Amino acid sequence: MAKRKLEKPVERSEYGVDRRTFIIAWESSDTTDEVYEKLAAASRALSLEPMPLPIILARAAGYRRSGLDLKKFKPGRRPDAEDLKSAQELLADIRAKQAPTPKVDKALVDAVVEELIRRLKGTTMSLN
Repeated sequence: MAKRKLEKPVERSEYGVDRRTFIIAWESSDTTDEVYEKLAAASRALSLEPMPLPIILARAAGYRRSGLDLKKFKPGRRPDAEDLKSAQELLADIRAKQAPTPKVDKALVDAVVEELIRRLKGTTMSLN
């Protein structure tokens, strides 16, 4: 399958983050948020837009796929019981305010459709 050509070339943002800067920030950080802060500071020092976190994570994944053994961070903070209870209460409150989903009686729907078809066949319209 041939690759589709874009009418306009995709513009890549310049963040001013070379491989060396990226690796130093990654390996000297304890979290991906810390990596973001370090790389954002480097970009801002050059009056450039900071690299978004999803692009940072994608770049790290790309380096790993290429064989670079970048460290892996521990999973993020898991909610404790109080956070989870609070989130569950919020979810219950939101759902209580939503309109209930009506239940559909399939037999009734089938009967209505059959009646509509019967009536339409009695008119001058053709269904076939």
